[in-house]
Amino acid sequence: MGQTIYLWSTSDVAGTMVTLPVGGTYAESWKLNPDLGGISIKVATTPDEADVFQFEYTLVGDKIWWDVSLINLLLTSLFDKLGFTVTPDTSNCRAVTCPAGDTQCSDAYLFPSDDQATRSCVATTNLVLNLGP
Repeated sequence: MGQTIYLWSTSDVAGTMVTLPVGGTYAESWKLNPDLGGISIKVATTPDEADVFQFEYTLVGDKIWWDVSLINLLLTSLFDKLGFTVTPDTSNCRAVTCPAGDTQCSDAYLFPSDDQATRSCVATTNLVLNLGP
């Protein structure tokens, strides 16, 4: 992506900010929210949560329900400009592909009731989010 990324893994409380240098990676095992809701990994290009890309998931039994949300992202976001993908390591799980410049990506949540963007996979699936080209 060519710049520092900031992220927070948030459940019922805000997570501690993680700073990823250029070329850095972040990994998280699926976890449960103590309030029985989901987890949101908020990703930003600045060290605040005002303009965030969100990778959201909920672990339910042997399934992981997940989506990518652009709801809290500004139209001038670097994430939209460069594009992104989410690639599963199992064949029964659909990937997400949002090309560079696509501010209306149909694979992502664009407004709160955008349920077509939700996917489910077996909980043993690993998902890789790639930001940018």
